[in-house]
Amino acid sequence: MTNSKEILTNHIEEVADEKDIPFSIGTLGKHCMDNAPHRHTFYEILFLNAGKGYHIIDFEPHKVEPPILYFISPGQVHFWELTQVFDGHFVMFNEDFLVFSSSSMNTIEEVSFFHTIGESPELYLDKAQSTKITDLFRLMYNEYKIKETNRTSVLRAYLHILIAQLQRLTTGNRKGKRAVPQPSIVRKFKHLVTENLLRNLSVQDYADMMGVSSSHLGNTLKSLTGLTPAQLIHNEMVLEAKRMLIHTELTVSEVGYRLNFEDPSYFSRFFKREVGVNPLQFQTEIREKYQIFAE
Repeated sequence: MTNSKEILTNHIEEVADEKDIPFSIGTLGKHCMDNAPHRHTFYEILFLNAGKGYHIIDFEPHKVEPPILYFISPGQVHFWELTQVFDGHFVMFNEDFLVFSSSSMNTIEEVSFFHTIGESPELYLDKAQSTKITDLFRLMYNEYKIKETNRTSVLRAYLHILIAQLQRLTTGNRKGKRAVPQPSIVRKFKHLVTENLLRNLSVQDYADMMGVSSSHLGNTLKSLTGLTPAQLIHNEMVLEAKRMLIHTELTVSEVGYRLNFEDPSYFSRFFKREVGVNPLQFQTEIREKYQIFAE
């Protein structure tokens, strides 16, 4: 598996020579027209101010309607189906780079647009908002390309400003979605499940990790999402199975084993019950639909 620093380097079109920090920013261009499904171990914010087509995130198509922002959390699989080359910027970073201790946000879960459940991953902007975000990206990009003293500190400060501005814009800007972002407990649970899914942890394990009782966790998540912790874990397992089937070259049996199914036939039955088709059919249909060809 390619490590995050290699992915950061390979994913961008223009980079500075220095690659010693878990942060990268660049411009979007023609290379995204042939973009294959891929997943990250880091966070990504994409800002498009031109282009047409669809952005497929975890197998859900999102129409590209610039100016628009997309938020990609670690583990998500995404790719593009474009009819017109787009223009814009992206920024990638890991959780450690943020170092929230000096800000009002102490953890990544305080950021309302990552690790959400059932929320739209995009943010539509008006002209004035687009201009402000464009200016911020340009400042970061220019700082990234030069090698001045305290470069990392300046980039981190700019990233904090960008996230704070996006936090302001998130409320009320998401079309067709509730205006109030989900509480941090929902995002924290989603974050932990994403990171620990293959460990096959129990609801009690997650409650212990979060420092709450299992009953409090269950009641809170049920009231906020309409789903129990077990159902949310279950849904994440189905999604991870889909991601592995499309993003990796693992066989159906190997995907099942990775997800702790000792019997491959049981995994296939489980998948068909949840998705409506068996794993191989799903893999074939998605690859044909989006013209994804196995290497």
